[in-house]
Amino acid sequence: MELEDLLVDSSKITADMAVHTIGEDPVLFQKVLDFALEDRDVFAQRASRVIQLSATKYPFLIKPHLNNIITSFPEFRNGGLKRNMLRYLSKHTKELTEEQHGILFDVCYMFLMNSEEKPSIIVYSMDILYDISNQYPDLKNELISCIENKMPTASAGIKSRSKKMLKKLYDEIEVRSKKSEV
Repeated sequence: MELEDLLVDSSKITADMAVHTIGEDPVLFQKVLDFALEDRDVFAQRASRVIQLSATKYPFLIKPHLNNIITSFPEFRNGGLKRNMLRYLSKHTKELTEEQHGILFDVCYMFLMNSEEKPSIIVYSMDILYDISNQYPDLKNELISCIENKMPTASAGIKSRSKKMLKKLYDEIEVRSKKSEV
């Protein structure tokens, strides 16, 4: 069976059928992942959604591929591919290595500052940057600066999300500052 036949449309039913077909098979998972990373138009988006859903259901399938996915991010062109991979990574940032955090921080920072990116990509990037800053608190000030720079040109939704994120960041910095004074 050709992967194009498995990913005939973007419906939830098609994605669920593809996840069911892959099951716990690492070879099929690898084929769909490779297909997604080819970044071919709509098929990259469909395949990446299947990857995200499969990885959520069977996390062990994606673990050996995380480094490849993260290092490939700068070349991703398809918005759906970016969004689906960021959606997965936003829920699993704590499981990544320091090196992966560094790459992901740079990529998400770039996405956040790019006025051409879709709001969902910006939101997932902000979430990932926040999670990384919780593991490396010295990055919180850099994240604050990045979000503040983005706000004047951001959409209403991104501005609202940014205000909430900034409040959390400022509160955390204040608490950290008070602890260091004691």
